[in-house]
Amino acid sequence: MALTTEEILQAMQIIADKSVEGLKLDRTYLCTITDNSCAEEGKYAVTDGSVEFFAYSENTRYTVGMNVYVTVPQNSFDNDCLIIGKYTSGDDEKPYTYISPADSYVNIYNFNTSNLGKFGITANGDTPKRELYRWTASNESEYLVGYDRLYISGDFSTAFGDLNVTNGNYGLILELTTNNLAEYYVEEKLQDRTNANIQDKNDVDLITDELNSNKFKDYSQFAGVLDTQDMFGNPYKFIIPIEQEKTIDISSFGVISAATLYLYQMSNFEDENGAAIAAAPLDNIFVENIEIGLGYDISRFADGGALLYTLDGLEYNANNTTNKTIHLRWLYKTEDDIVKNITSITDSNLDNNYTYEIHWYKFVEQNNIRDELAGDFWQEIVDNKNAFSYSLTPDAANHQYEMVKVIIVATPINEDGNLSQFIVNSNEV
Repeated sequence: MALTTEEILQAMQIIADKSVEGLKLDRTYLCTITDNSCAEEGKYAVTDGSVEFFAYSENTRYTVGMNVYVTVPQNSFDNDCLIIGKYTSGDDEKPYTYISPADSYVNIYNFNTSNLGKFGITANGDTPKRELYRWTASNESEYLVGYDRLYISGDFSTAFGDLNVTNGNYGLILELTTNNLAEYYVEEKLQDRTNANIQDKNDVDLITDELNSNKFKDYSQFAGVLDTQDMFGNPYKFIIPIEQEKTIDISSFGVISAATLYLYQMSNFEDENGAAIAAAPLDNIFVENIEIGLGYDISRFADGGALLYTLDGLEYNANNTTNKTIHLRWLYKTEDDIVKNITSITDSNLDNNYTYEIHWYKFVEQNNIRDELAGDFWQEIVDNKNAFSYSLTPDAANHQYEMVKVIIVATPINEDGNLSQFIVNSNEV
């Protein structure tokens, strides 16, 4: 029996519907993270508003409430779903790239904490804080001046076993001795962590009252804290050491003359029922691989630059004629308008269509001294080419004239073999 045209079209539609139904394509959903307790394993609970499921990512830094894009293979929530990026807002839907706090500032000075070893403390124990490191300037020439960023980093681990800890604060505190600490303390810590009602942070009497009355009074001289509230992942289930890091704005600080680092616990640890946990006989909170640094906000160098500095002081006197080490920080602006701290002329962040050279010069006040790149009176220090530091030997007769210059040159690699140099950055001190 012959089929009518209508019956043929109807049959084709049924076949098409069945084919589409059987064709399982990947689908991407906009979801919200609801649980990051297994973040250190790359596992998150997410929801698209109708169903909650697990999704995975190599990024362990996503937090609860963050909106992310999740790809669901074959549109089946039974498959391993993948978080592919962070949704920010509005029309800005760029893939999420985590920027480490260490990459958000230019490191200049490091406290000597890298070889401290591993330290522990007991949650809800009798010891609220344990001193790990102390530094004190021996004289005014060693004071730390002018830095606007503090960097704190450490690898934390816990051993809570089956205590089911869900609340409690621990971390690292760096106390600084400085000339205007109280204002910063009240502004940044009391308001943020104790909801203090500060109407005028410059009121000395009010500051004193708040410092003496709040529960952090034992830590009244801290400049920076890396707390569980700042950590990624579940801070009570760090079975293996997990790096945590933070940068802190210290631009309101004055001269830093001393620093003391502590591992602390707030004796407020509770289980899932809100009951205080018993203090264990042994330490159950640990930290190692500690790094404390000072530097500058990298956004100050939005267009990149060559930063020259020395930790040995810029002046000489009768008792100070030793070599001075001049350091270079090369801040390179990538094609994505991200400023990177370059540590080598072959750094992977550099444009591989160019070769790069770092030229060092010293000032020589002679008429016959001239360099094509640096100009009159600048003589290249050939042996220091492509270095990131230079040891300046004092000239007893010409201290007031000693100057050093750096010029960074890029040379395009053209297909025709022609080379055309241009200066990327330069600076002198």
